[in-house]
Amino acid sequence: MLRLDWYNLGGFQVGGGINSDNSLQYIEEGATHVIVTFYVFNNGQNLERLKDLVRVVGKERLVLDLSYRKREGKYAIVTYRWQKFSDVYLDKEILDFLAKYADEFLVHGVDVEGKKSLSSL
Repeated sequence: MLRLDWYNLGGFQVGGGINSDNSLQYIEEGATHVIVTFYVFNNGQNLERLKDLVRVVGKERLVLDLSYRKREGKYAIVTYRWQKFSDVYLDKEILDFLAKYADEFLVHGVDVEGKKSLSSL
C-alpha cells in the first residue's frame, strides 16, 4: 500500500481552525502556509489577531481567505461556512491594507461558486 506524506510533497497549505496558538505547529510539520478567515474576520476585522499571526508564522507564510458574498451592493468577507457576513468589505483600500500582512489571498465569489458564471468583483 502506498502512503503519501502530504507535508513532504511541498506547497502544502492548511486551513480550518487555525489560530496563533496552533499555526506554528503546522509550519513546523511542513506546511508552507496557513490559511485563516474566521480567526481574523469573526465579528469584523481583528487586527490584533492578524498581527499576532504575522508575529508567529510571518507574513510570508500567511494566506487570508477573503471569500465574499454580495450584500447591499458591496462584497463582504464571509466566515463560518460562508454563512456569516463580516463588516469588512472588499475594495482596493482593504486589499492594499491586508497585503501588508499576508503572502497570498484566497478568494471565492461564494454567490457564484460552482454556477459557471463570473463574479463582478
